[in-house]
Order: sequence, then structure tokens, then C-alpha cells
Amino acid sequence: MDVIMEFATPIGMFYTSDETLTTDIYSKILALLENKNEDVFEFDHWSKTTTDDLNTKEQLLPLVDYIEKHTKNFSEEVLGIDKNNLRLSSMWANAHNSGSKHHFHEHPNAFVSGVYYPYIHECKDPGNIVFLDPRHAKNNVHADFTKSSCISNRNIWVTPESGLLLLFPSWLQHGTDPFLTDNKENKRVAISFNYQLISCSEKTMRI
Repeated sequence: MDVIMEFATPIGMFYTSDETLTTDIYSKILALLENKNEDVFEFDHWSKTTTDDLNTKEQLLPLVDYIEKHTKNFSEEVLGIDKNNLRLSSMWANAHNSGSKHHFHEHPNAFVSGVYYPYIHECKDPGNIVFLDPRHAKNNVHADFTKSSCISNRNIWVTPESGLLLLFPSWLQHGTDPFLTDNKENKRVAISFNYQLISCSEKTMRI
């Protein structure tokens, strides 16, 4: 039997234990959020977010270099596009308090998006990131599948870990479960970013 498996939705996963990119970046993000000279938005009483220009901050350049390396490799090896045809257009951080979660959303005007977790404290629930199956018509009928597969799965849950980098198409809808911890001083920091296409021969795809 020949089987053609198409319409895949790739999610790249990379890990690092480099403390420069984990605990150090975590501390720097918290410092930015507490710096009164920085623009910080408290979009509810559960969490804060920075402006989307973190990729220009000198103290975060080691992280930018790390993300650049993996994003360009992911784009070339997995997505099949020229790695030099992407540019990092925005980067921002969210710091979630216990009980906070992120609504489901996509990232418009971008081609590749990602999230980096610098440091995750031991907690009740780190707040899994949830990716929704983009093939909406597939869910019109759901059988009693006997095993997990790319056909049976409706959603994908990924548990945040210290040093975890996720890359995915910007159109892939995602959100999070609540972050839960008994230590109210601990926050779950997530650094998100977008890459745009520099050029495209199809006019309808130009950004």
C-alpha cells in the first residue's frame, strides 16, 4: 500500500541548557518589566507584557542570535524557503502570574512565529501551550481512533520547559492553559517573536 501524507503543520522544538539563555535571560526580562523607564503593559491583573522591540535590546542579543540560527535552519530544512528571505520583525515578552492564561490567536502579517521559555519554575501546572488543528473540516466527523496520530489528534499540547524554543507557521492558532503555582512570587516568562518574508514573487503573498 502506498500512502501520501500531505498538508503537514510543522512545529519545531529545540532545547538548550545554556544558563546565559535560561536563568540569565529570565532575570533580564523581569528587570525590564520592573524598569520604570521601559514601556510595560499590564493587560490584566494577571500578567504583564513588554513592547515588541526586544530584538533591539543589547542585553538580549545572545537570545536573538540563538533564535536566528534555529529559525533560519527550520525555514530552510523544514519549510523549504531561502533562509535569507526572512527578517526578525518583532519580539516581546509576557510574564504570567498564577492563574493567568493566553487566549487563542494567530500572528497576522508574519510567516514564521515562535516562543521561547527561558526558565520554568517547579509548579502545579506550567500552562501548556495548545496548538489547534487548522483543518477545520476534519472535525466534522470524529471516529473512535485506536491510536494517536496526525489524523486522530485534534489539538497538540506542549509543556513549557526551561530552555525550550518552539517554531511554527504564523497562521497556526494557539493559546495556553492556565499557569498555576503556590509561590506567588514566581512568574512564567514567555518570549514571543515574528519573522516576515523579505520578498515573494506572488503579489498576493507580499507583506
